[in-house]
Amino acid sequence: MPQIILPMPAHPMKILTIGFNQSYLIAHFLSINLKNTLLRNDIIFRKKLGKPHRIKSRQQRMKILASSFGVKKQSEIRGKSLVLVDDVVTTGSTAKAATASLLEAGAKSVDLWCIAKTSWHNYSSSIKM
Repeated sequence: MPQIILPMPAHPMKILTIGFNQSYLIAHFLSINLKNTLLRNDIIFRKKLGKPHRIKSRQQRMKILASSFGVKKQSEIRGKSLVLVDDVVTTGSTAKAATASLLEAGAKSVDLWCIAKTSWHNYSSSIKM
């Protein structure tokens, strides 16, 4: 079991536009139902506000996302098992970029939990991390 649950961050401007972060809502539900697991919404953040990635190729997503995430409070995740919660995973590019940032910041491990995995606009139905 993870020690810390992290929702996939949305850029603050996106949250202002839609009014909520769907990944946070899912992560909050999980944290209520998983004992000894802490929900943290203040560790990983998006640095850039980008356009929707739905119609971009895997290569385009990877290039855009390479420097899109930052990590605060690194000492609080150092050596810990984390889970990153997202609503939908298409190519895995966002998850890979966020995971790389968390591991570079000292996390012991990062698992990805999502509600749906789609292979729409993807050359493979498996996530390549």
